[in-house]
Amino acid sequence: MTRCKAASTKLDDDSAIKWIWITGMSDLVLNRSRAVHSRQYIVRIPGILAHPLAPSIIRSSAIPGHDMEPQLTWSISDLQLTEILDYAWTALSPESDEIISNTDMLLVISNSCLPYKCEQGKPRLFVVNLPEHMTIKKMTGETDVQCFLCPKKLKLKWMRNHVGKHILLALRGIPQSPPLKPGVEVGTNPCGWCGRDLRCKVQLSKRGAKSVLISSSCQFHYENMSYKTAAKCSENSPCTNIPIHCPICPRTIAGEAQTIWKYNALYHLAIEHSMGENLPVIPPDFLVQMFITSREERLMGVNEKATSEWREAYGIPDTDEVEEMRESVDLKRERAESAASGRATKKMARKK
Repeated sequence: MTRCKAASTKLDDDSAIKWIWITGMSDLVLNRSRAVHSRQYIVRIPGILAHPLAPSIIRSSAIPGHDMEPQLTWSISDLQLTEILDYAWTALSPESDEIISNTDMLLVISNSCLPYKCEQGKPRLFVVNLPEHMTIKKMTGETDVQCFLCPKKLKLKWMRNHVGKHILLALRGIPQSPPLKPGVEVGTNPCGWCGRDLRCKVQLSKRGAKSVLISSSCQFHYENMSYKTAAKCSENSPCTNIPIHCPICPRTIAGEAQTIWKYNALYHLAIEHSMGENLPVIPPDFLVQMFITSREERLMGVNEKATSEWREAYGIPDTDEVEEMRESVDLKRERAESAASGRATKKMARKK
């Protein structure tokens, strides 16, 4: 494979920049985690990523300054490619939370010539103002950081638990401990990593039956967090505010479910899915996911009275009822997985 596949020039009959295909190909990295085998000839991409072009056919002898064998090739105007690039980027919804999962669909190109440059050496055909999650440098869990909501400093790996307490106390109307900075409030839809409202994006992606990947634009995103461990309340780390999927929201163009923070679930349901003053019917498995136990609330500094009043106000069942739902949901999931495993075994047996 050659490294460059296009060159810019100005043809004699037109002063506008044209891009000429010089018959080379670029390598595609088909899988970010595994090596690409030479026998992989088919690439499957979502239709949303395919955009038609209208090139002109020219003879290579008409290209000044390029030593190519006489042949027919393609010529595409810089204006056309720029417009297609803008349209393609807009189609990925760069201003929404979906941009995280949508950019994960993009193929990675191994090409040392990118970004392409025009004859004057200026870079062309690239996206400006990339989302933060694509450019921000993430910190390690041992990095000392200061809370955006209060003056306290602590290691990044403990920030989610610390911020979760601020969020939960605000939800229950309890005075903050430690106190917030002057003029700072906990918003209605705060980021679970840093506590700032309507600023950071997060996407939870399933990777197989039991593995998940969390992508985020937040600078306090702790990449090495164990999702399974964080979902369980403990004396040392009681906060279970983690990214979860909303089963009611439509899926993104990448096929991913909408991601929300657990502590923000009720606000999300009220804003996005309520019918007038009434909340929607909450699926049992989602209610189990969004539920905060009495033990967690107590360990996070919420008194029993505040917990009871909040549950009564929003029609949230108590811990015993939700535990019964959890057992029922887990049993149904186990039966579904067992049935799927049985079908796969029978299918393999028939093949033999």
